[in-house]
Amino acid sequence: MFIEILLGLLRCCIITALIPVIFVVIILPFFSAFFLPTIRSIHILPQFPTTTNDGLWKCVDERSGKIGVWHILPSSLSLHYRKNGIQPSDEEMAEQLARDDNRVILYAHGNSFDRTMEHRVHLYNVLAKLDFHIIAFDYRGYGDSEGSPTEEGIVSDTRTMYEYVKAQVGQKTIFVWGHSMGTGVSTKVVMDLSMEGSPPRGLILESPFNNLHDAIVNHPLFIIFCWMNEFFVQNFLMKPLNRVGLHMETDARIANVTCPILILHAQDDETLPVKLGRRLRDSALTANRTVDYVEFEASRRFGHKYIHKAKELPEVVRSFIRKCDVMAS
Repeated sequence: MFIEILLGLLRCCIITALIPVIFVVIILPFFSAFFLPTIRSIHILPQFPTTTNDGLWKCVDERSGKIGVWHILPSSLSLHYRKNGIQPSDEEMAEQLARDDNRVILYAHGNSFDRTMEHRVHLYNVLAKLDFHIIAFDYRGYGDSEGSPTEEGIVSDTRTMYEYVKAQVGQKTIFVWGHSMGTGVSTKVVMDLSMEGSPPRGLILESPFNNLHDAIVNHPLFIIFCWMNEFFVQNFLMKPLNRVGLHMETDARIANVTCPILILHAQDDETLPVKLGRRLRDSALTANRTVDYVEFEASRRFGHKYIHKAKELPEVVRSFIRKCDVMAS
């Protein structure tokens, strides 16, 4: 009996001693990975199509302040301005958004840094060549946007931008594109729009995850604590994260998305393994959602953020757009 009591006390001491270690090594890095970017500066851009003069629309969220935004023109319009040596004003940019027939993509980026990251700029270029207007913004606390990030806050910012763009474009079709963390944010916003009866034309999820729990336990950092059973995961990881407002239940939310969905994932994605994208696809299919799923072979080495390099990506996007148009007609 004495030995059993001693062993029980020893286990309690070990668990107590591990709590701060788990917080520092697992919870804090994951919290930071989703909502506390360590560098918030704007980086120098590679060459890309024309944006607004200062890269900032004066779009104000009453609770968080200014949201930093870029409007990237379709290549056909950008070429016109460049040939004539013209730098359009912000007012001209807004007018182009409202009057021409090109479609719009609202882009919700992942956690790292801001809308200026090189891999994001390359994607903007790919989409601009397809003659989309691209609206790329930074969540509160990222880049030059004001405020501090939380899940509720960045969802609110994304919804604010959607409503702002919708007011500018009128009846023109809008597609929402999310990458990594942005897939969770985008799905929440599109779910809300769907439940209100006014979804966008389509939802595109690049390198997504199905839920926060699976994203954590499949993250490379988690291998240090692979011995943890579900009890420890729930009580020492998930509950603390939930208490500070982190949920990201994309697999549950996608069941209520009524517009067509396109999921893109690379087999060699080590940040959010491809099995999470497959699980999200399966959740959508189980809910009888309209979903296309495209997986890129590991040998192509696209990883977590280089799917824009896929030569077939433009045709994949065009095909999805055509499908969305047919379903909307």
